[in-house]
Amino acid sequence: MQWWTITLLICSYGVLKAFRPSEPYLYQYEHETLNISEKDLEGKVYPLWTYSYMAFLVPVFLLTDLLLYKPVVVLEAIAYVTCWVLFVFGRKGNVLIQQLIEVSYGVATATEIAYYAYIYIKVDKEQYKKVTSYTHAALLIGKCLAYFLAQLLIATKWTNYKTLNWISLGSLCLAFVVSVILPMVSWRTAYQKLLEMRMEDEKPAPLVFDEVPTYPRYVRAHFSRWFKELKGIYSQSFLVKWSLWWAMASCAYFQVGNYSQTLWGSVHGKKVWNGITEAICPLIAIPVVLLMQKVEVDWKKWGELFLCLMSLIDGALLAIASQTSSIYLIFNLASRIRATSTALVFGLNTFVALVMQSILTAIVADQHGLALDIRPQFVVYACFHGVIAVIFSGPIFLKIIRWSARFRS
Repeated sequence: MQWWTITLLICSYGVLKAFRPSEPYLYQYEHETLNISEKDLEGKVYPLWTYSYMAFLVPVFLLTDLLLYKPVVVLEAIAYVTCWVLFVFGRKGNVLIQQLIEVSYGVATATEIAYYAYIYIKVDKEQYKKVTSYTHAALLIGKCLAYFLAQLLIATKWTNYKTLNWISLGSLCLAFVVSVILPMVSWRTAYQKLLEMRMEDEKPAPLVFDEVPTYPRYVRAHFSRWFKELKGIYSQSFLVKWSLWWAMASCAYFQVGNYSQTLWGSVHGKKVWNGITEAICPLIAIPVVLLMQKVEVDWKKWGELFLCLMSLIDGALLAIASQTSSIYLIFNLASRIRATSTALVFGLNTFVALVMQSILTAIVADQHGLALDIRPQFVVYACFHGVIAVIFSGPIFLKIIRWSARFRS
């Protein structure tokens, strides 16, 4: 099968699984339609997504390559379908059903790594940049279309929140069908890819691999390569620095994303603009993702400044969002903070982020912790970004001091 055919299939799956028009209005649906109290949602329901995501990420991360990707993609589709079946058929006022949804959603988000990894086994290395952009853009396109449609239907009162969940369920069922018809990955193909990478590492005198390929040898080669990459990645100070920022920023991003609709819901208004707000983010991101393959930036030179400024800006926006009464300003500010990740280093960093987020959730939001109201929570998240900015401002000041001393001498 041609590389573009496989890319079209996996991107179709990405668009369909991301086409969930009910997602911007889940808080309204749970709170207003299903009669789940805000206190229960904040303290008993939403924290479970963080905990389940963290718990399932480790086995998924370890087993995705060994299960040869497609089964994990199918599992992701099943987890999403399960979520929306429970949304549609769940009983009013039943907190347990909502908790099961969060656990299933944790499985779905943890298994998303297979969606990104699948295509790399199926295409040549020369196509990696292209397919990376396409698979990310597919998700953004699906979200953008879904959220604009949701806003149109809700603003014109053509439908209600439950109908949006039915539409989401239909799209996810189609995504499941596409996941099933995706071509299987042969362990021999995956093994050959590993051998090719080993030979590249050992240039100019590569070893000759004349051993008979078997699945157990593929498993051993996979983990051997995995630990070698792990050692190489975290022996570089540049990558350690970026990994630390990524983990801390992702922690804050996940937490804000998990509770942003609760904050929006605390501002009462006649119209709910969640759809258009959520749609603007992927709309802006689509051209950025497609163009990033052509952009070259000297991150070693500008990295610290970027990390510090972004953390300061995000912290300031969250601080304002926690206090403002303007629904429009809250939406505009919330649309600024978005992130995405893939590959080995991002998978590990995501796990570190989830560990930090679990601690933050247990202290700030969980019913067994402080159980703060939503606005004080966002003050805490703003301070968290401020801490990140302080940490990464250190190297900048050191460079300024060195530059000043050099200039004087």
